[in-house]
Amino acid sequence: MLADDHVVVRSGLRMLLESDPGLDVVGECGDVQGALEAVEGQRPDVLVLDLHMPGESSLAAIPRLRELHPETHVIVLTAQRDPSFAAVATRKPAELSPRELEVLRLIARGNTNREIAERLFLSVRTVESHRARLQRKLELTRRSELVEYALEHGLVEQSDVRG
Repeated sequence: MLADDHVVVRSGLRMLLESDPGLDVVGECGDVQGALEAVEGQRPDVLVLDLHMPGESSLAAIPRLRELHPETHVIVLTAQRDPSFAAVATRKPAELSPRELEVLRLIARGNTNREIAERLFLSVRTVESHRARLQRKLELTRRSELVEYALEHGLVEQSDVRG
């Protein structure tokens, strides 16, 4: 399955892939919603997904695709030079409490422990405990890894992250 908003890119990829007798392109689409629907309907082995398409975020759709259709492998296609967009093997989502998810989202958005404490009416020590529990559950050591996790799992958008 090919998902790219540029017809010429899809055509070129189709020609390249179909030159291999072992590969079949089962469909094409030009936006994220179309990709979600196509994967649901066609159940392809592989989805080649452009990172930047109109409408919904491709980055945010990846965890949902992996959850709903774990049998479909996702290959991200991008012209981005920023290495933070590389498709690192996604960690399995851990069982997080609603409060832990809330703290994780606020961490990913660049809030300090004090800002999170004020916003959620908690002590700074309680926020630190939530962060430590998040790091333990997710097997992460740095705050930046928590941000990466939140992005990978669609808990925040790239545009929400401040640094």
